[in-house]
Amino acid sequence: MAGTYDSACHFSPVLIWNAQNDWVSFGFQGGRALAESGLRWDGLIRMIWGQLLYMVPWLALPALYVGVKALAAGPRGQFPSGAEPGVAALFCYIGWPIVIFFTVVALWSDTQFHFHWQAPGYLMLLCSWVHGPPIGTAGPFGRGSSARPLRPSSFSPC
Repeated sequence: MAGTYDSACHFSPVLIWNAQNDWVSFGFQGGRALAESGLRWDGLIRMIWGQLLYMVPWLALPALYVGVKALAAGPRGQFPSGAEPGVAALFCYIGWPIVIFFTVVALWSDTQFHFHWQAPGYLMLLCSWVHGPPIGTAGPFGRGSSARPLRPSSFSPC
């Protein structure tokens, strides 16, 4: 309940300002994702490549791989082995819709070079990657894998 109250306090100035100004910022941001003319397959391909380059392939591809594995394990599954059951799946349930939605938007709108729109989703997928067993134990990339970039700690946003 405190989180709802805190969110309402922080977001209410945005609603008040927009109500006083004919919802101009919502119109601008929403208008960027509206359909133009037909499907733009080149925009979708550019968005996928741009994400991989923006997120760097050595982080994006393993995050997507772990995201698929965690979804396959499900909410009661333990992925990676040794992790709390369902933790990785929760992060994936939050992250995948963001990555998929903002990638698919490029199919019908001119998103130009907004590869960062998917970044919050990748953050959640990276959190599912990080919340595994300690390095040196059997993880998603095999025993003794040092492929995981971080371990959860006080500076981790996850």
